[in-house]
Amino acid sequence: MSDPERPNRISRRHGAIVLDDEGHALAKKHELLCSRKHAATVVDDRLRKWVDSSEDVRGAGIVRIRLNKRARVDLRKVTADLEPYARVAPNLIYTGEPAWNGGPSGPPTQPSRKPRPPRAPSPGAKHATAAVLDTGISAHPWFTDRDWFADCGPANAEEYDADLDFELDSQAGHGTFVTGLLLHRAPDAHVTPVRVLSSDGVCDELELIKAIADLRPRKSGGIDVLNLSLGGYTHDDRPSPLLLEALHALGPKTVVVAAAGNQGTERPFWPAAANSVIAVGALEEAGGEPAHFSNHGFWVDACAPGQDVSSSFVWFNGPDVDTGAGDTDEDLFLGYADWSGTSFAAPQVAGAIAGICAKQGVDAPEAARILLDPSKHSYVPDLGLAVLEPRRTR
Repeated sequence: MSDPERPNRISRRHGAIVLDDEGHALAKKHELLCSRKHAATVVDDRLRKWVDSSEDVRGAGIVRIRLNKRARVDLRKVTADLEPYARVAPNLIYTGEPAWNGGPSGPPTQPSRKPRPPRAPSPGAKHATAAVLDTGISAHPWFTDRDWFADCGPANAEEYDADLDFELDSQAGHGTFVTGLLLHRAPDAHVTPVRVLSSDGVCDELELIKAIADLRPRKSGGIDVLNLSLGGYTHDDRPSPLLLEALHALGPKTVVVAAAGNQGTERPFWPAAANSVIAVGALEEAGGEPAHFSNHGFWVDACAPGQDVSSSFVWFNGPDVDTGAGDTDEDLFLGYADWSGTSFAAPQVAGAIAGICAKQGVDAPEAARILLDPSKHSYVPDLGLAVLEPRRTR
């Protein structure tokens, strides 16, 4: 379910423009991205009179082209015109995908009870590596004793109140929440949290591609699973060739899992809808009905619980005051929250794959094949296989 004001807020805060009639496909104003090897053709030959500046982005294989504002170039038309000559795309906007501000449960809420923690890592156990590109991570007792947390660094710490209005930003804590869910399914995983989304849940395609490029095997040693609880739409419902190229460069041993989106539509949501990505929709509860906000369609591969999910969260106390009359202090969070969205279904599938890697000693593609065996799960029409957490034995 979409918030009709959200595109306007993103446009104002992030210099974006709407590219489609529905208001879902957004891109940075006056910007195109082009593969480096095609940049000379685009900048010098095809767009010379409209180009204000160009920037070769190191490590990403991308050139960012800034167009002259006075030329009023139609990003959709110029992209279509350039397709025969170059891999080029608008600098699209991607957002985190909790169902908030118009979703079934709105923003995160205090949990009715404290969720159980993930299991502690098993001494000497094999582990899979899982990257979470999101809003970052906070120091939480579920994480701080794990070896990987020391490597996170301040650059990947959650921001709580970037606009200094004394209120928790709309998607602050999103990455912390997602990481907690992944660890429940893969407690031995070595997690690499990367802050790519702002605390209001927004990044552009260039930022996303740069973060993905840093995970390539020659830079990071390779990862087994990449969780993307984010995504976006395109004006022509086709994926950006530059994003697909970046994902392909991760190599055949990496499995990418992405949220299917929360507009309750069959419209392809990227990168989840890409053939090489496992798209995850949301169920109301374990074994329940499809969540009404979840995107769906032939391109969705799997589903998991995504409504009123409990997980790790940030500590924050906003300006609301507990009156003592039984009212809930709605902006007081003590490290845990309930939240809804396909954002929170995806890491359960990503974690399940990482868990199989560790337990069975197989690579991630084989683990994904084992997990998504149709004989092991019920099929939900237009949402794929229902990946539910096994009952935990004591």
